[in-house]
Amino acid sequence: MELPDSLTITWTLVALFASLFCWYLYRHFTQLRRRGIPGPTPWPLFGNLLHQFIKGFEKTDAEWLNKYGQIVGFYNGYQPAVLVTDPELLKMVLVKNFPNFSNRPVPKNIPQLLANGIFFMKGRKWKKTRNILTPTFSAAKLKYFLPIINSCAETLVKHLEKRIGENVPVRKSFSHFTMDAIASTAFGIDIDSQNQPNEPFVTNIDAIFQPNKLARLYVLFTSSIPFLGDAFSRLGLSSSPSKSLDFYEQTGQALIDERKKQKMPRVDFIELLMNAELDASRMEYVHNGVEMGNGAHTANGELKEKLTDYEVNAQAFTFFLAGFETTASLLRYATYMLALRPDIDEKLCNEISENIGEDIPTYDNIGTLKYMDQFISETLRFYPPVPRLSRLAQEDLVYKDMVIPKGTSVVIPAWSVHHDPNHYPDPETFDPDRFAPEKKSSYPSEGVTFLPWGLGPRHCIGMRLAQVEAKVALVHLLRNFRFEKCDQTQVPLDLSHVGLLRPRTPITLRLQRR
Repeated sequence: MELPDSLTITWTLVALFASLFCWYLYRHFTQLRRRGIPGPTPWPLFGNLLHQFIKGFEKTDAEWLNKYGQIVGFYNGYQPAVLVTDPELLKMVLVKNFPNFSNRPVPKNIPQLLANGIFFMKGRKWKKTRNILTPTFSAAKLKYFLPIINSCAETLVKHLEKRIGENVPVRKSFSHFTMDAIASTAFGIDIDSQNQPNEPFVTNIDAIFQPNKLARLYVLFTSSIPFLGDAFSRLGLSSSPSKSLDFYEQTGQALIDERKKQKMPRVDFIELLMNAELDASRMEYVHNGVEMGNGAHTANGELKEKLTDYEVNAQAFTFFLAGFETTASLLRYATYMLALRPDIDEKLCNEISENIGEDIPTYDNIGTLKYMDQFISETLRFYPPVPRLSRLAQEDLVYKDMVIPKGTSVVIPAWSVHHDPNHYPDPETFDPDRFAPEKKSSYPSEGVTFLPWGLGPRHCIGMRLAQVEAKVALVHLLRNFRFEKCDQTQVPLDLSHVGLLRPRTPITLRLQRR
């Protein structure tokens, strides 16, 4: 009997391996369909990633939701994902079944300073940090920040007064305002970016928030195709501007060291976090008789957990990143809508005149601006800063006749939810009155379909501070200026839905003295 030659054996093994590999890919890329979740057909390896990249997230989401319904299975590269706008399932993922969806998918090669921030933290570490951070955003603490925010808003007014009668690209002005406010409230640093645009805090944040197309491609593909991220990591490649991240890490640590050395009392985020770290009475995790790695014993022998210096630094940096661009985004979309809707501008001015007059905005008097609350809510509905949210399933979830398998990303398209006529009648009409108390009750699903801050235990912890900052800025702006359309104002806006929601053409408005 003749034995097959080595070449025949080699090709047989290659064919067998190829067959097994194809079978593995087939099983992987059909798992959602086999579990009853409809969706588009994926490509090998890339899944449905290329379709999203070419058409854009907003158009892709709309196409899939229209074709397959409120629950759509797809693949971000190798990563299985489920697109959800169904209110009942939204509530299960974000609130009712939160322990199963408490974590966010974490991108590959994320910088450690970000990975240790509360946004990407997981499990018990996230819960511990969240409990420590929560008291720093209480109403009492926010009142401490009002003088800082007012001072930054007054500087904004002085800066804009030089531009009366001009067409102004508003992003830069508002970004510098939020930069000053967040740098002061987070780090206790007066950077005055509105008058010093070349300040390192400004130039380094621009490098982080304005990545080039190659960096965006890198993040997109390495987040979705695991072996690419691992390969690039071994080669030492990254999309992150390491010099900029190093600048903020070193600055934050220097400030922490200075506080410890000089015991300088300040009213800012780092100081509050350091107090929370050292004040054992605030800690919510108490473990008797259990030795833990990062703790301090109190007088009665109880072990209290605390944040390390690095964790304090990471939270301050995360707070800085999250509060800088999102609040600036809210202000530019708000003033854009005021330029298009003078009737809303008039209502807001009348409310400010009746409730605050020429007084300095305080935590209490801005709380009386109910129509402004409605206006801000409608601006956030119309232009959600983060157009997509995501959670990661830690166990299988059975919902109706579907099963969302363990390890699947649940993607919540906030933009699509906010612009769905099933949730908001006539959604393309900008109407602050839809958030009036007497009307909100007519939207049975409003509680789970208003998502600019997320929902449930993992909602944005800085939500109230962002709202306070925006309201103070709007009071100062509306008492001094009118924003009007000009020949450079794009209507409607052409928006990019990659990462944060951004206009592809900068918003430019004519500034007039009121």
